[in-house]
Amino acid sequence: MLLLGHPSVLHLARKPTSGRTTFQRAGQAGDILGRRRMFVTGPGVFATASLLIGLAQSPAWIIGARAAQGVGSAILAPSTLALLQGNFAAGPERTRAVAYYAAAAGISASFGLVLGGVLAEWWSWRVGLARHV
Repeated sequence: MLLLGHPSVLHLARKPTSGRTTFQRAGQAGDILGRRRMFVTGPGVFATASLLIGLAQSPAWIIGARAAQGVGSAILAPSTLALLQGNFAAGPERTRAVAYYAAAAGISASFGLVLGGVLAEWWSWRVGLARHV
């Protein structure tokens, strides 16, 4: 039975929303502040939020940390693509680089979901969500 007030449901709901809403602003920040700086900031925000999820003591803390994970993801994605576009000349080389990026992102996202589920099932949901640290 799915309980809407249960923490495992609440933490899933917040990350995609915060990530989508900040994606465009993060791309603009990369243009202004520097793509490499944003590329380093994104995983730092994501890892810190993951640690906070593992230490969460309330559903509100989980929701806030999941939102921060979404922001970290939104910072990382546009800066990664911008760095690829800027460092590879247009043509087959850039196409190959973006294809490798897309393949790695797809495979790791699929594998990460399964790994998170296995860790949550075998140990705890905290381990499943804090694995990014």
